[in-house]
This record gives sequence, C-alpha cells and structure tokens, in this order.
Amino acid sequence: MQDLEDGFNSPNREAWLRTDLNLWTSAVGSWLPHGTWENLKTDDPMPAGGVLAIDSDADGVGFVGVRVAKRPDNKLQAFSEFRVESLDEMWTEAHLRMQDKQLQLALTPGLHGLCPPELQRRATIWGQQEMTKYTAIVRGLIMEHKILHHNQMSLNEHVNRAVSGRAAGGMLTISSAKSPGSIEQCRCMIAAAGMCAKPSANVRVPMIGTSTPSK
Repeated sequence: MQDLEDGFNSPNREAWLRTDLNLWTSAVGSWLPHGTWENLKTDDPMPAGGVLAIDSDADGVGFVGVRVAKRPDNKLQAFSEFRVESLDEMWTEAHLRMQDKQLQLALTPGLHGLCPPELQRRATIWGQQEMTKYTAIVRGLIMEHKILHHNQMSLNEHVNRAVSGRAAGGMLTISSAKSPGSIEQCRCMIAAAGMCAKPSANVRVPMIGTSTPSK
C-alpha cells in the first residue's frame, strides 16, 4: 500500500497509472468510459439512408467514410463504409453509396470544394464547429445505448482511443492532438450521428379543396 501511495503522489502520475494500475493515459482521458462502446454491438442489418460523413486521415494520404442511419426503433446504427488511399477512389466509393437516394453526404470544407456536381445537391459541410456542437450530444446517445455498431475493428480503435478536449466556451469535443493515434473514423461517426439524430421535419401533404359559389 505504501508503494501505491508513493506512486500516486509522485510527479509522474502517468507512469504510475501504467505500471501499477495497468491504465494507459489514452484510456484515462478517453471521451467514453472504458467498455461503453464494446457493449453496443449488433448483428442487425444496416438500415438504408442516413448520413455518410467523409474525412481525410491524419496523414492526409487516405480517406475514410462512416455512415450512420436511423433504425426502426429510433436508435442509430453506425458502420465504417470504406478506407481508401486516393481521392479518386474516395469519389468512386461516394458515388456507389449515394445510389441510395435517402442518403445525405457530409464532407469536410476542403473535400466539399472538390465535390463533383452530381453529388453537390445532397452534400453538406461539417468541420470543427459541428464537432463542438455534436460531441456531447453523441456521447449522451452512446451512454444511453442509443447508438449501435457492427464491431468493426478499425472503427472500434478510433472511437476508443479518442481523447476528450474542450473547445472555446468549454464545450466538449475530441482532440486529435491529444489522442494516441488516428481518430478520423470517430470524428466521422460523431458528425454523421449528430446530423442523423436531428428530428425529421413533419412533411405535410398538400390538399386540394373546392368551394361551391354561393347563390
């Protein structure tokens, strides 16, 4: 016990966490409690539609796409659609997925500026402002077991290694600089889930009425 107390009070708290408690800094600073994401696995088929968020990877030499769609039970379901090495491959994958007419495309500002004309009508922009807006909301949905996923290794790794940070105004976000590795799939998941979680607008069907002239 004395060794544990000495380690706890040592200047290098991170070394104590690793050596004595087998906890890594990335887990301690994670935006989700340990094991939360793993408990949300599902084998249900991925619903159609939703939002496909695309981002470049940390090295800028690859691209990832993560789709989130709403389930019949009003929960959300996330799926890592692709990771490719070139811009041409990314647009090919985007065109393929956008054959689903219910799907919305979400692109970072740089990619949106390069978006092919045939995809622009269903494309929207997401960036740091959206991450700041949606991170706390999506974290809450995960904690309430309202987001499920297909247990894909790459998406799991990105979500679990993401470290929380604070944006201007103290709002919760995730920090690529603090995270011990790539987290772009987690960023895409948060952006897509935040957009997909918005309540659908009530669509009113127009009605045609007739009137009889008074005599």
